[in-house]
Amino acid sequence: RTSEVCQARDGRVYKIDEPRPIPPAHPRCRSVLIPVTKYQPEHRASMNGQVAGNLKFGDWLKSQPLEVVEQVMGTKRANLFLDGRLSFEEFFKADDTYYTLEELKRKL
Repeated sequence: RTSEVCQARDGRVYKIDEPRPIPPAHPRCRSVLIPVTKYQPEHRASMNGQVAGNLKFGDWLKSQPLEVVEQVMGTKRANLFLDGRLSFEEFFKADDTYYTLEELKRKL
């Protein structure tokens, strides 16, 4: 299971001279910072096998069965996400936590 903070941070690129979060973000965090070079891995691990190295969490999630999306985001957020009313990035505050459902309603 991937935490909401790590979901939001997946695939982000930080410039070398800008502030960035330093893992671990929470207990049992598996996140790491890796330098971006011209090399891009072809594949990376996911809960159901190898996926493209450049696939972001939101894109991976959109390809999963409804039950998985609901388990990750909750039923109401999953519906907003899968209906395309909000992009994956729009579910997160600046501190990388989910907006509440009430806050999301105001965004629609």
